[in-house]
Amino acid sequence: MFDGFNQTRKERNAKIQIDNAIVDVKQARLNVEAQISSLYVSYLSGLDLVKLGQSNVAIAKRNPRYH
Repeated sequence: MFDGFNQTRKERNAKIQIDNAIVDVKQARLNVEAQISSLYVSYLSGLDLVKLGQSNVAIAKRNPRYH
């Protein structure tokens, strides 16, 4: 029975929804990867600050003016 191309339209809409879902998943993955990269850079910066602070403490302990 002819349905006025409703079945074809429904199939096209379903394919578009699947394609949109795939794009959404890829975007979510990219967002997570970006967040992980940003957090890793922050972590490395924090480590550098800790090392710098430890170095400053060691230098201060060797400086006789601060004993």
